[in-house]
Amino acid sequence: SKKTICSFILLVCVLYMQGQVINKGKSAPGTGSETKELPPFEFKKQSMISLSMSDMVLTNITVKYEYFTKDGKVGYQIPFSFNAGGLPDTNNYRTGNAGRFLSARNRVFQTGLNLNYYVSGQGKVSPFVGLSFAAGWFYYWKYNYTYSGPPAYNNSFTNEKLIANNYSFAFHGGFLFNPWETLTFGIKAGVGLRRYGTIYQEYTIPFGLVDFSAGFKF
Repeated sequence: SKKTICSFILLVCVLYMQGQVINKGKSAPGTGSETKELPPFEFKKQSMISLSMSDMVLTNITVKYEYFTKDGKVGYQIPFSFNAGGLPDTNNYRTGNAGRFLSARNRVFQTGLNLNYYVSGQGKVSPFVGLSFAAGWFYYWKYNYTYSGPPAYNNSFTNEKLIANNYSFAFHGGFLFNPWETLTFGIKAGVGLRRYGTIYQEYTIPFGLVDFSAGFKF
């Protein structure tokens, strides 16, 4: 009958709703188990190896090692960076071209020291501020024009591949994301001053930095 069918549907709805409540809280009586929440993030790993994703755009491999103090508030990070064989910028170097990312595109090797202060220690999301120091070497090209007088084909161009140094200092800030105890993702941005050392007259110029990285704590 219609009454029986309505009663059956109502019973099914009640049992379904009761099952939903049990799934959100304790398990059904007699099973002896309860639904457990995910454990909170615990800071136990004091070392981290990370790889810069943004440096790969310029065909550089940058690996960073960071050591955390026991309270997780301070991190001492040392980066090691070298070129992975990307196409170099072989244009004639001039001081006005210093903003062409030459030190990154033509990188030979670069290292430094990053000091990170984690405002609230290590958690699922860890904001930080800090200082960055970097020093390295890169290739650049000097082109010479030799004038031998007419006819024009007697004149010639020669080029010379040289090695320059670069060093910089910057303030930075960012976030370290810890979705699990070991896997991490980081993002940081900063501003600072940089200087190149070449045969030309150089100036200390402002620059900006942006970095995305993935890491592993151990």
